[in-house]
Amino acid sequence: MRSALVTGANSGIGLETSLTLAQEGFHVILLCRSKQRGMTALESVRAVPGAEADLVIGDLSSMASVRSAAAEVLQRFPRLHVLVNNAGLFRSGRETSPDGFELTFAVNHLAYFLLTRELLGLLERSSSTGRSSRVVNVASRAHRYGRLDFGDLMSERGYSGSRVYGGSKLANILFTS
Repeated sequence: MRSALVTGANSGIGLETSLTLAQEGFHVILLCRSKQRGMTALESVRAVPGAEADLVIGDLSSMASVRSAAAEVLQRFPRLHVLVNNAGLFRSGRETSPDGFELTFAVNHLAYFLLTRELLGLLERSSSTGRSSRVVNVASRAHRYGRLDFGDLMSERGYSGSRVYGGSKLANILFTS
């Protein structure tokens, strides 16, 4: 059975992606920040006939939590064929993550990058002849309004929620290329 991990799987696009993957016969690993909301989503995915699903708790605003969630995935699951980096965040005012990064950029891009890096070996080992493993980074059209100012990547000299969100989505697209 092929397996897929979906971040932000407790609602919205993440939950719908998880349900669709379960319907397609994937073992779905839901990575959620809230155990309570994650358990509710897990029940929904397990309600799909024949579905196999598991829950991993991780807060993508914390790089330590991303590493911990990745370590749990590496320990619990022998294979991973698809990683869907979906979790996202928009803030109208500037906030920082526990690591001191601007929060929107931390969740929407830095967590994608770190989680992918931590799981890349497992993804590569899980590829089989004719079936490569995949990483899917969910972005949006908002990338058109973003820019990456490498002199102020953490938006300390002026904050626009839309610009920062757009920049995080632009970073997703550039990372994916």
